[in-house]
Amino acid sequence: MFSVFFIIALTLVTVPIISNNFFPNRYGYIVLFYAIILAFYTVLVSMGVNINTEQGLSILATGQKIVIYFGFLCVFVLAFGAFKKSNRVIENNP
Repeated sequence: MFSVFFIIALTLVTVPIISNNFFPNRYGYIVLFYAIILAFYTVLVSMGVNINTEQGLSILATGQKIVIYFGFLCVFVLAFGAFKKSNRVIENNP
């Protein structure tokens, strides 16, 4: 249930990022892409593979690692972009 609400929250966060002129749209698309990856993983967990087999557990573990690592990458890219943008604003407005 948490992942469904988190996907909705990510999608809702994407709208202001894309509609805002302060940040480039690519940051909103990165968040949206992460929401799509998380949605695919949520569907895979709830309706996908059989966890009673070794192959099913391997697929779920691999999917979990992809989701977690991409989440870390998404947060890093957003934080780095916000840091770069804030430094440009400070340099232009001393």
